[in-house]
Amino acid sequence: MSRQFMDDVELVTKQELEAALDACVVPEERVQEIVDTNSALHDANEEQIRADLEQLRHVHEGDKTEILEKLEQEADTRSRSDAGLQENIEQEAEKRRQADVDMIDRIRKLTEWEVDSFPMIPNASRLVGLPLATITFHNTDKSLHVGDVVCTVDERFFPKDAVNFWVDVEQLDGTGASVTKWAHMRLNNHGDLVVVNLLPFEGASSGTDEYTAIYLTEK
Repeated sequence: MSRQFMDDVELVTKQELEAALDACVVPEERVQEIVDTNSALHDANEEQIRADLEQLRHVHEGDKTEILEKLEQEADTRSRSDAGLQENIEQEAEKRRQADVDMIDRIRKLTEWEVDSFPMIPNASRLVGLPLATITFHNTDKSLHVGDVVCTVDERFFPKDAVNFWVDVEQLDGTGASVTKWAHMRLNNHGDLVVVNLLPFEGASSGTDEYTAIYLTEK
């Protein structure tokens, strides 16, 4: 069939136009086939997406569980640590309280006097916390002799070193007259208070018969 032209436009017949249109039309079976194929691919993709989402959910749940377990472990560790710290604090507080009590007790003992008395020594005192004692000798014997042991103190009052002192005492001479003498007294390491010497006290009209000595104790 020859082609016909009008100016620059090619003329076609009705039959040729219909044939060309028929060639461009996709058969209904092909369309259905394409639709079915696309539908299958869509379903497959949707299933894959669901599977991926489910997997992600499991992974997320697993991570969440692991995180919760770690948090619980950390909380338990901190709880035990806090309990241990609290116990240490309480123990330290108790040690400090006991140390304060001990310190107060030591201070009390440093200023606490233990009191006693012996023949010729009406007043004897010693510090509980320090090796320090004091005795007051009061003579009531009007006929002292050199070598006399006028009394013996308790072991708590034993001196570290012998204690010597002089005291003016009232004595009676051979005629029964009152005389004043110097008495050299010694408290030895065995606790015996001994008359070491007696000397005339010229010019004295009377004796005090009393002397207080302070000394370091053996214990």
